[in-house]
Amino acid sequence: MSKGIPGAVRLLFILLVFLFSYSAAQVIIDLDKVSQKPGFYVDLASYYDPATKETRLEVYYKIHNHQLSFLKTEDDYLASYEVRVLLMKKGRQIAGTSREENYPVSSYARTISPDDYIINQLSLEADPGKYEAQVTLIDKNAQKGYTLKLPITVREYGSEELALSDIEFAEEVSDTLAG
Repeated sequence: MSKGIPGAVRLLFILLVFLFSYSAAQVIIDLDKVSQKPGFYVDLASYYDPATKETRLEVYYKIHNHQLSFLKTEDDYLASYEVRVLLMKKGRQIAGTSREENYPVSSYARTISPDDYIINQLSLEADPGKYEAQVTLIDKNAQKGYTLKLPITVREYGSEELALSDIEFAEEVSDTLAG
């Protein structure tokens, strides 16, 4: 029984620190100290929507469970992470988006499994041009981050010529809120 108390106290402490830092500034990590070691995989693709005449940049990411830190909760193990995407042009931010998620798993074995992973996506609008996509994974439990910097060219799709959006290969297809 005494083994559960330190974990519960630690979880309570982390929750209090999180709540205080969230209300104070919403900044948990100094992004200047983010590691360049990739803890995840990223792919980028752009798609043209003829109805809106806008180009959507989709950022797909895959995070293996063993790259995240999990905390033991009463019922399961919980990872908390954020993925941030900045679209940069000549050193200036043009667009950005982020997603924060809590990811529960049922056993310790799944927390360290290199075979279990999260796949998800983020979308943002982008004008045609050459950019650098800075994709940062922040492990909120470990207070660590990893950044990948990827060049991307968003093509001009609105001309009179026939144009194809980027090709996308998928292991599984499902409906999303992003459309």
